Amino acid sequence: VVWGATQMNRAQARAAVHLLIRHWLDEPVDFDDQSGLSELGLDRDDIEALLWRLEDRFDLGVLPREEQRALGQLGRVDDLVQWLLEKARQNQD
Repeated sequence: VVWGATQMNRAQARAAVHLLIRHWLDEPVDFDDQSGLSELGLDRDDIEALLWRLEDRFDLGVLPREEQRALGQLGRVDDLVQWLLEKARQNQD
């Protein structure tokens, strides 16, 4: 999957997040956008690492305080998709 953050749509963000989570879990797990990140076995450190990987993958500039705020708000897979879309849009400006 190759695309830049500037042209990312919801389907692409969703695909990127799902792929990253599947690779991170390193085992077949059924989940959807409404699945809880903690239900998937992801703790705060895992979620932070996922944020960093998304930032690196899409060359996003995210301030540490924004990352910390996100860590307190991200509960579901869809929250992570929304976060990625928001940061991609902010980086377009």
